[in-house]
Amino acid sequence: SLANRFADVFNVKDFGAVGDGITDNQTAFQAAINAALAAGGGTIYIPKGTYWFPSMTNSAKINVGNGNLTFKGDGNSSILKFAQPNFYGGGLFVGSDNTPNKGDLTFQDFQIQGTLDTIPGRFFASPMYLWFFNNITIQNCKFKNIAAATMIIEQCQSFKCIDSIFEDTAGDGARARDTLDCIVTGNKFLRTGDDFIALHLTGGTYSLLKPNPQAERFIVSNNTAINCGGGCVCVSGRKTIITGNTFSLIRGLSISPTFSTDEGFRPIYDLIISNNSFSDICSGTTTSSAPSQTISIQSNTKSTASTNNTIPGDYDSVTGDFILPRDYTQSNTYNQSGPRTQNVIIQGNVFSTTRSGVAAFSDFGYGQRNWQGVYYNYAVPADHLLPSNAIAFYGQFENVVVSNNTIKDTRQIGIAFEPFINADPNDQPSRYLKNILVASNSIYNCYGTAGIKITDSGIDSASNSFDVTLSNNVINCDPYRINPNSNNNGTYIAGTFPVGISCNWGRGLKIIGNTFKNCCQTISNFSGGAVVKNNVAHCGKPTGFYFNVANKGIGTILDQGQISEYIIEDSDPTSGTTYLQVSSAMQQAAAAMPTTGWYIRGSFVRNYAPSIDANGMAIMGWLRLTSNDTHVAGVDWSVARVSNVSPAI
Repeated sequence: SLANRFADVFNVKDFGAVGDGITDNQTAFQAAINAALAAGGGTIYIPKGTYWFPSMTNSAKINVGNGNLTFKGDGNSSILKFAQPNFYGGGLFVGSDNTPNKGDLTFQDFQIQGTLDTIPGRFFASPMYLWFFNNITIQNCKFKNIAAATMIIEQCQSFKCIDSIFEDTAGDGARARDTLDCIVTGNKFLRTGDDFIALHLTGGTYSLLKPNPQAERFIVSNNTAINCGGGCVCVSGRKTIITGNTFSLIRGLSISPTFSTDEGFRPIYDLIISNNSFSDICSGTTTSSAPSQTISIQSNTKSTASTNNTIPGDYDSVTGDFILPRDYTQSNTYNQSGPRTQNVIIQGNVFSTTRSGVAAFSDFGYGQRNWQGVYYNYAVPADHLLPSNAIAFYGQFENVVVSNNTIKDTRQIGIAFEPFINADPNDQPSRYLKNILVASNSIYNCYGTAGIKITDSGIDSASNSFDVTLSNNVINCDPYRINPNSNNNGTYIAGTFPVGISCNWGRGLKIIGNTFKNCCQTISNFSGGAVVKNNVAHCGKPTGFYFNVANKGIGTILDQGQISEYIIEDSDPTSGTTYLQVSSAMQQAAAAMPTTGWYIRGSFVRNYAPSIDANGMAIMGWLRLTSNDTHVAGVDWSVARVSNVSPAI
């Protein structure tokens, strides 16, 4: 019966809705919602058709009330279209009173269209303006031509946006603020005029998040974003996983405890960024500009209000105890102490440039550039598709792993650490990185500055203490010879850039087992407090020790204190078919003193067939005295002997 059907499903057409694209449907939809709420909740069914909602200044078009509702259509054939310009506040679906825990809302299988296609610009009427609900789920919906942020969802217990499409929006796409348990997965974003995913916080003054003001549990997975004016921004999420996404022609990914003056402050814990694809990072709003970084992670470490101004997590020499960081994880104002950003994994991501520059943005094939609802078709030079840094850490961090990433094409640096950005002046005695591992990354074409760089940003280098291990990375700085210091034949003009690893004199570094190719310097500016061993460099036959304008592949040839082995190969790209062929390999072991090949001084060739000479000495090997390819005993080689006679007791 009709009464039984109404008990479960409320068809908007039964309340007078007309899907002709002309009729005003606000009254009919509101009547269906009121009936469902009066029945204790239910499903609002939206049959196929185009349902029009004309402009209504400063009021809701559809008030969802307080209760459990599901809005369900017939897929993209069910369209809700509403007027946006000249509209100050509110939106299509609105529930913004401050009653907490108002119920669960689900939006499923329909399309919402705005009027961005008729009047450009960003306005204030969003399709969804929803506060203080328990759970909000958006699934298999489409948002098109939205002249505003697509959703203003705040102060909710959970938010899910699943398998939905965002196309041509003036503001943010999937957006939630001061909301726990955010899941954004399987969505597609095209031409958003601001951040396509934005998970934000305020100053933590709302009752829902107290006494636990730290937003937690963000999952961003398997989304596709192409040509978006903004990026993916997560502000102060704790326990955040960003995985399996494909991002192209966007501004990048930003993780920060603070984003602007109204975002408050939250320490970041437990962040995983894994198995994402980033290509052709593209900045600029009304005109093109070179992007800064693909992944930016910021820490706002503070010690001001902690015991004796000690950073949480560090040793307090006054009390003789460590200040435990977990006691400060709920900091929520700029005046409170905050620990380093902790427990970060960046693993298995791919960074690349796959397109060349274009005369007009639309030549990329994904429309013009949308910024705040206005479209621009500016030219994009080729180098504006290369970020300065692929992965950049700003501030102080603890317990970080950056591993197995494939980084191709950056204008300056592959992986950058700037520990002293935005640090409090009181923190200077203990500002450093703790327990950082950068391992097994492949970095290719970071031609401007360095493959990996740790900078002191102007702070006294003598006091730097960086607990950082850089191991087993393969760094090929300038294979295309783009740096002005690089010549096409593999040589360098001066002993400067590019650098494989630039340390800026940091103490406590461990640089172990890395491989360097096509860089003027392999390792620069490391202090005596660093451990450097077992590193390998590929170069042509060196003409001179240290920097020499004739050295190819590696401009500065160092001793074995930094490079354990040089692989001598054809490092001249102009040489033809022999390019990259190994021409001489330093032996690790031999049965006799080597007589061919190039060796660096300090190399040791072990005798794998020791013999006893006439003086009863065992010949254990040969120590190299020069860096060249001559082999004169006593000049180029010294025999290493050990007595075969036991000492007298």
